[in-house]
Amino acid sequence: MACAGCFFNVPKQSAKGLILAAQQSAGRLLEKVWLSPNERAAVEGDVAALNGMLGKLRNVPALDGRTPREIGGDATPSAQ
Repeated sequence: MACAGCFFNVPKQSAKGLILAAQQSAGRLLEKVWLSPNERAAVEGDVAALNGMLGKLRNVPALDGRTPREIGGDATPSAQ
């Protein structure tokens, strides 16, 4: 598996579902399972890496060449 936190890793759009599922699992761990401080730090690091991967996907073009922003998939309002 590719390094989620590496700056050079650009995930494929098809990985988005896996990333979201991993985020959900990590969130459940943080909410429902007692973790030692080291374990909690590791899971929080994983969440940060997953957030970074999702951020990279904002600019990955779809098969037709349009970016998610062009398609309208960017949920953040644009500053005009």
